[in-house]
Amino acid sequence: MSDFTTDPFTQVYDKLWAILEANTGFTALVKKGNRIKLSGDKEDPIKKQISDADTPEVLLTVTGGELYQRRTSTLSLHTKQYSFVVTTGTLRVNKKLFPIEWAIMRAFDSSLDKNLGLTFVTGFRPGNSRWIIDDDPQMRGRLGWIARIDFDVTFSILNADLQYKT
Repeated sequence: MSDFTTDPFTQVYDKLWAILEANTGFTALVKKGNRIKLSGDKEDPIKKQISDADTPEVLLTVTGGELYQRRTSTLSLHTKQYSFVVTTGTLRVNKKLFPIEWAIMRAFDSSLDKNLGLTFVTGFRPGNSRWIIDDDPQMRGRLGWIARIDFDVTFSILNADLQYKT
């Protein structure tokens, strides 16, 4: 039985950021203040308006998954899709979009087919990528590229760990 001091989903979220921010290729492209984390203390870390200095911006979200509660008598399997959303603020793909996507791919290459250093993670792989040019709410009034780069994470959790301890 594992001792989860923090839920496994938050642990993976934080680990994905840690891996990405350990990559100097990524940190050279995206300023610290433009890396939007939804696991911190700030209730709404997304800026309402953005300027040139606010791009590129990278946000890590959770976009879906499947739950297989009590898949066996001892184990539950869960998959979650974590997505990096890149807001570029420009139409030029070579200025922000492609270099950031390349940095993300490189940062996670050594983690593929591994467990991210977390014992309950039994699968980690790239998912889909989508790119759009749009003036949608994510751009907050600016025309440019938005990319979503997905990673699928599989969790194997002992059924005993799902029980509340009194």
